[in-house]
Amino acid sequence: MEEHNHTHEHNHSHPASEYSHQKHSHAEHPKEHVHHEKEHVHHEKEHVHHHSHKKESSMGFTYLTYGFFIAIGLLLVFNFMQLSSVGGLLDERISEAREASVPAIISLTTIVDRSCTDCFDIAALIEKIEAAHVNITQRIDLDAAEAGDLIAQYGIEQLPTLIITGEINKSGITGLDAVDDALVLTAIEPPYVDVVTSKVFGRVTAIHLHEPTCTSCVDLSTSIDELRQSLTISKVDTFARSSVNAKAAIAKYGITQLPALILSSEYGVYSVAADLEAVGEVATDGSLVIETLQPPYANAISGEVEGVVDWTMLTDSSCSTCYDATMHRAILARFGFAFGKEESFDIASARGLELVAQYSITSVPAILVSSDAKSYAAFTQVWPQVGTEESDGIFVFRNNNILGQTYKDLTTNTVIEGGNQQ
Repeated sequence: MEEHNHTHEHNHSHPASEYSHQKHSHAEHPKEHVHHEKEHVHHEKEHVHHHSHKKESSMGFTYLTYGFFIAIGLLLVFNFMQLSSVGGLLDERISEAREASVPAIISLTTIVDRSCTDCFDIAALIEKIEAAHVNITQRIDLDAAEAGDLIAQYGIEQLPTLIITGEINKSGITGLDAVDDALVLTAIEPPYVDVVTSKVFGRVTAIHLHEPTCTSCVDLSTSIDELRQSLTISKVDTFARSSVNAKAAIAKYGITQLPALILSSEYGVYSVAADLEAVGEVATDGSLVIETLQPPYANAISGEVEGVVDWTMLTDSSCSTCYDATMHRAILARFGFAFGKEESFDIASARGLELVAQYSITSVPAILVSSDAKSYAAFTQVWPQVGTEESDGIFVFRNNNILGQTYKDLTTNTVIEGGNQQ
């Protein structure tokens, strides 16, 4: 019983005590509830924060996307504008190329003086124009008498000439002068007709003076043929020195050497005039007088030929090792000598002994050069280094040492080889 009662008491505890237990139990639950609510609020905040971050990220991406497409759009617009500009330029270039491919349309007018049969021929120039990228739609050929208005309009001074009008800037034609709306030929090679005087300029006449006995003198006929390539020589008169016409010309122009060439003043209208004047002298009447500058030539008064050089060798047959005196000929030829008579004497011969004594020869081989050598300026400049000029005009070679060859010293009767006595 006691055991039962104990159990009962255990099962039926005091209400106050039970209440106290319930109260305690209920007091703990609100704390948990509050904790859960706090956690719930925390999760809500996290959810809200996460949602807000996600929203901001989405908006940033959207802005970036918009910016990207805007940039692409601007780039496309720029490229379109560039392509439009390039396209326009390309069209312009294509148009220009098409225009350039079309030949220039021009009119060609020629004006000549038909009385001047040897005047400058413009046919070759016309052929070049026709071969250019042009379309000659009109061709007019006029005589000077028919072209007075055009001559006055374009200030034409010389004939023949030609005038080109039309698309002259497109034609690409060069060598003509632009005058108003046209291209005009003004640089005309002689012969040509002076419009004011109707006189023909550029017909050169020549007078050739020569000495027939000078067979070694230069033949100016060849020079005249060469001049014809640059000048129009309409007439050549050739006179021998002893003729009346030659003597008159020699006296008039003070000529001293023959052959000589006299060109009329018409040479002065040619582009080669300055070159010709460099080798001649302009006379008071405008003629150009060209005398022979290179020997040999003939004295214009006496007819004596100057510049044909005679020379003599002196040798010693007893000197077997002495150099060959003929080597001097090659040396003398460098001065442009025209050689005349050539002689050689042994110093043991009568003529040899005479020459050794006459010119006080001290070594052999030796050479004697005639006075005609003085006509060669280069020779007279060099000779004092190797020899002497005697009172009779003979040039004597004396400096054998300069050759470096074996020779004989006549004063010591010894052979000198390379500067050493044997």
